[in-house]
Amino acid sequence: MPVQNSVALVVRCLALMALTLASLGCKTIPADAYGVYRLRVHGVEEMDDEALKACLATSERSRFGFSLGSSADPECGVAPFDGARVNVQLWSWPWADWPRFDRAVFQRDLQRIQRWYQARGYYDARVLDVELSPQSANRSDRVTGDGGNAVCERDDDDEGCRVEIDITVEEGEPILVSEIVTDLDEDGFDPRELAALRGQLEEQVQLRVGERFDEALYDATKVAMLHTLGDAHFACAEVRGDVRVDPTEKTARVHYDVRPGRPTIIGELTVSGNEDLSERVIRAVSFLDPGDAYSEKNLREAQHEIYALGAFASVEVTGVPHRDDEGICTGEVDVDIRLTPGRRFRYGLGAGIETGRTVTVGETENVEQWDIHLVLFADHRNFLGGLRRIRIEDRPKLVFPGLVRQGVEPPSPGNELRLTIEQPSFIERRTVLFHTARWDVGPDPNQRFFRHDLDAVLGVRRTFLDGRLSFSFGVHANVQLGTANDGTESDYHVLFLESLLQLDLRDDVKQPRSGFYFQVGVQQAGSWLPDAASSWDYWRVTPEARAYVPLPLGMVLAARFSLGAMLVGDINDGALDEVSQELGPQRYRLRGGGATSHRGFPAGFLSDTGDLTPSGTRIYEQNDGGLRRWLASVELRANLTQDIGLTLFADFGDVNRGDSFRFRRLRTAVGLGLRYRTIVGPLRLDVGWLVPGAQAVGVDPAQREIKVNLGFVQFPGAVHITIGEAF
Repeated sequence: MPVQNSVALVVRCLALMALTLASLGCKTIPADAYGVYRLRVHGVEEMDDEALKACLATSERSRFGFSLGSSADPECGVAPFDGARVNVQLWSWPWADWPRFDRAVFQRDLQRIQRWYQARGYYDARVLDVELSPQSANRSDRVTGDGGNAVCERDDDDEGCRVEIDITVEEGEPILVSEIVTDLDEDGFDPRELAALRGQLEEQVQLRVGERFDEALYDATKVAMLHTLGDAHFACAEVRGDVRVDPTEKTARVHYDVRPGRPTIIGELTVSGNEDLSERVIRAVSFLDPGDAYSEKNLREAQHEIYALGAFASVEVTGVPHRDDEGICTGEVDVDIRLTPGRRFRYGLGAGIETGRTVTVGETENVEQWDIHLVLFADHRNFLGGLRRIRIEDRPKLVFPGLVRQGVEPPSPGNELRLTIEQPSFIERRTVLFHTARWDVGPDPNQRFFRHDLDAVLGVRRTFLDGRLSFSFGVHANVQLGTANDGTESDYHVLFLESLLQLDLRDDVKQPRSGFYFQVGVQQAGSWLPDAASSWDYWRVTPEARAYVPLPLGMVLAARFSLGAMLVGDINDGALDEVSQELGPQRYRLRGGGATSHRGFPAGFLSDTGDLTPSGTRIYEQNDGGLRRWLASVELRANLTQDIGLTLFADFGDVNRGDSFRFRRLRTAVGLGLRYRTIVGPLRLDVGWLVPGAQAVGVDPAQREIKVNLGFVQFPGAVHITIGEAF
């Protein structure tokens, strides 16, 4: 992009920003009021002052800045209360509201501070001093007088005054937990069951002997114990407790009295709010039946499965225990499934720009790829009844290959048509029958030749363990027609069996902070069918593991490792070109590079280009793909604000056409990423830089140079803009 065009674009953006800010207007302090400019609490040493201020009604004017800590946005009464935090507050935006100072509310806040500390185990905590600046706010929270006769210096002639509040506290010594006793009513229990239940209950205790007593953790333990008992079929359980505090010794003895009661079963099961939607399917996917053992875990899983049908705006599954006239539990629990139907038929029209890239491949070519597309879709959540879901989506587009040495290439038209059908409760309650089909007409995303790519799968999918474990199996077909004019890529067809196993133990799917994820995909083509059914016989196996570890200051250490192996067997189509014979179908070759792969390379460009084919007749292109692939990534994720995050990452990996993995070819890239969190996941910008001298260990990397070209700067690496974390 020419420099003058870049400058013009920046000027237009700044002008638009100025107009936007002007339309928002500046917030001012009411003429008769004090606006709280700053609120500081001094003397907070062991606790988190932001967690304390979250419980106060008096608040300061919000500022732009960032926070490295246990929580970017603490909530009142929600742990952690003593997390380390580094706050950097920079400035207040002109449109930020001015909180109004109210003396009566502030006096109650001083009492809240002492009560908050008591709840945290600091029974001797007290407020030592309060300072208001200007001092006139000590006498009244109303601003009077004009000009030089005003009781304080006004922000402007027609505005009120700013006030800064400084509170000094003394925390004192905390109450420490000296003993935790859990009494479990053992009546009617088998010794083995009793030991298992006791162990589960003790795991829920959030207080620790020798550590600070906290009312919130004490109460949270009782709630967690009730949930544990509910999962273990005891819907009528009771958990009581008491705390004996010795203020002299600064100790607390914590006692929990657990009464499980009798085991419970599901009594009556009712479904309400479903209107004319299939009650049979709803009951089937809930996996709940009268007479089954009651479990809160099963209720949560039922709620998840019903909501996943996509036809309901809300789903609530609750259980109400039966009790006799004396209030004694009878052992049955009525379960009610309450539904709020959503829109069954949805349609829409939109437009977008596919993330582009500018790449210099050696000295031969400057390739810029991007597209402009429309999105038209229609979605029905109860197609022909039975809560069957169908979605049709069409994306007409213009694909711009950009600039090459010969000049400007015209854009290529393209279109992508997608069809998805899902039938819940197929054969078995939790099994979903699904069919997806895709017809993509236009330039190949990796090698730019024009083709028709038709892809379809018919399969079944089932979840287990409250949705944590998922398994799918199906028959997959892929056809490519109208390939490269120079004959370097052939038409082909392939039919294969495909399975995918996923185990997700992360705490959050979109923004995980802890946990583990594992998946393995397997494709097997050809050998189980006549030769005419598939151009190849091959196996494709792709295992991947991810781990997430929480760190101090709210940071997260994330790591990923994946392998890929393509085992090509018999060639059933003699018309295939040499590359296709060796590497398999274009769509399913092993490639590396891109926003969710190795971020030092554009999508598909991680390879060992430069080597000859076994016959020595052809040099492979940069993104032909390979037969073996390994990838590894490490990320350090930190929150700057509630919505903005920063990531440092290092990516490694290799793709080659041999029969073994080349772990000595590291292809090391380090980089920096910015995250802006949205409701659909973080908007992500990653810049990866290929480290000189760290591309291979003891061997010639045989890699053509890859550079990102931003018009005003070039460097070895790549830039990626997308939505969602890399892993």
